[in-house]
Amino acid sequence: MKLRTIGVTLVVALAASGCPRPSVVDAGDGAVASDVRDARARDDGSIDGATVTDAAGLDGGDREASLDASDDAADDAREDAVEPALDAAVADHEEPLDGAGAVRVRVMAANLTAGNFQNYNPPPGDVAPGPGLRIMQGARPDIVLVQEMRYGADEATAMQQFADTILGAGAHWCRETIDGAGDLPNGVVSRYPILECGEWNDSRVSNRDYAYARIDVPGPRDLWAISVHLHTTGSSRPIEGAELRDNIRRVVPAGDYVALGGDLNTDTNMEPVFAALNEVLSVQPQPTDQFGNAGTNANRLVTIGDGGLDLSRNKPYDWVIPSANLLAHQRPVVLTDGATTYSMPNGLVIDTRVFDATTIAMIAPARLSDSAAPSMQHMGVIRDFELPLR
Repeated sequence: MKLRTIGVTLVVALAASGCPRPSVVDAGDGAVASDVRDARARDDGSIDGATVTDAAGLDGGDREASLDASDDAADDAREDAVEPALDAAVADHEEPLDGAGAVRVRVMAANLTAGNFQNYNPPPGDVAPGPGLRIMQGARPDIVLVQEMRYGADEATAMQQFADTILGAGAHWCRETIDGAGDLPNGVVSRYPILECGEWNDSRVSNRDYAYARIDVPGPRDLWAISVHLHTTGSSRPIEGAELRDNIRRVVPAGDYVALGGDLNTDTNMEPVFAALNEVLSVQPQPTDQFGNAGTNANRLVTIGDGGLDLSRNKPYDWVIPSANLLAHQRPVVLTDGATTYSMPNGLVIDTRVFDATTIAMIAPARLSDSAAPSMQHMGVIRDFELPLR
């Protein structure tokens, strides 16, 4: 099942606030999942033939390679109201998008852990699946670039449950090797089969690397999903950008799509790291929320009345950055509740706090308070691409 947005172009007026508006019309502990088929270690740090896997299987290969009760009741009512529409959307999305033969694919960056332990278990006082997973479910992605990918017992069965909770039964996943108890692994969850799963060394941090998955998306080209979590020190990030550039050049075949994303920890969109990335990818244009705010940090200014455009508080930490050939197929992210529709031409930063009691249904089962959950890391980012089938 392939879930993507519906190509609608409706228009609704927003209350005037004086801010810019978009046009208004988205490994482990050494165990490898049992579903790895004919896995073969490669010297670039990947394994071939993996459908559900953990990069720990490389075994010595190159390691380059306050909602209260009333709010809950309101949420339940909204979810009940929106489920039939979502079910219809799911059925529709199983078919090519148009007569020419294309499929809409949504890519998401998600550093959305909450609570004190940097994992995706529900924080105290919350209920399963927890705020981060609800946001991912509500975003309805096809591919998720996940940071701090720890969940449950943290082995293959738990990772499969994690992936299935986001995308539905039979989802595919890939995660970098976990080398120690304090690691914060990157990973990829996909609606489409993962053909290779691997990692490249991040020389600037000791508790994570760059995780990648080669994905069999619809059409003649594969998509390389690269999940990253760069260093918090600004002087490290240009080095990491160069490492990623060089690995993309070395490993990704010419003509394949690339989507790199995750938590870059960038304070502005002009940091030097983007110079290196821009040599192999297309950093701009940049997604924003419905009110033009590109910040993805948890304490971003979220006041709807002024659009949240206080740049001193809003940091563009999280990104989905496509290759030029993938950017050529970008389409607007469109969300609707039937009365109001947002069309975001360059993608969407998802902050549940800038929705209201009605429009939050656009991303059900996410709740208005989810982005304000205790110790929530960042905001999610989604971008849509319409891939030709031939």
